Amino acid sequence: MKRFLIVVCAPLALIGAHQTLAGVREIRALWPDRPLTLSLVLPTNVNPQTHATRATFAALEADAELGPALFRPGIRQCIDLVYATAARQTIWEYAPKSRAADDYRAVLQALDASATVPDRTAHGTHTQNSPVV
Repeated sequence: MKRFLIVVCAPLALIGAHQTLAGVREIRALWPDRPLTLSLVLPTNVNPQTHATRATFAALEADAELGPALFRPGIRQCIDLVYATAARQTIWEYAPKSRAADDYRAVLQALDASATVPDRTAHGTHTQNSPVV
């Protein structure tokens, strides 16, 4: 089973991500016979022009466990995500050609690739024109 952590590019979300990881470490200590691995760290609401996004990426990359699972570029800011939620639709139903839909397709491809290729991380595997999984 895939386990991933979604982190909004904001300071409080980063604190929450570290708290979640602390909880994961506690679970690992309680049940060492049941491996719990982090497959993907997915930053959302990404805008590389903002300080919040740059600081969030820097902090995630510096963390020994979160950094290797970091999916770049993450999910970019896209108003279509808000409208899709309001319409109670997925991004693929609401705006299948939006950049958010492209970003989520890339995430699915990275997760699929990590399941079939041992020791491959999602870092750097994003391509804009990849086929839909």
